[in-house]
Amino acid sequence: MCMRNCHTVEEALSFATWFEIYGGHNHKIEEPYKFLAYLYDIFDLNPVKYNAQIMDDVSYGLLEASGIKTDLWTDDS
Repeated sequence: MCMRNCHTVEEALSFATWFEIYGGHNHKIEEPYKFLAYLYDIFDLNPVKYNAQIMDDVSYGLLEASGIKTDLWTDDS
């Protein structure tokens, strides 16, 4: 899992990309905020700086799958 093995931007980007490709973002996980905070911290809270826009897909999918927020792609809140 990334929280034990991702220490660099490159490792986090690789993990996020494969996580999204294999549909991990569509599954409910325990503590999605903690998981996302860990990844965003590696990207200095600025994924665009590292060309890591994949984090949008990962974040939106996890929050929707966890039932925290619905329809994030069209919600302006």
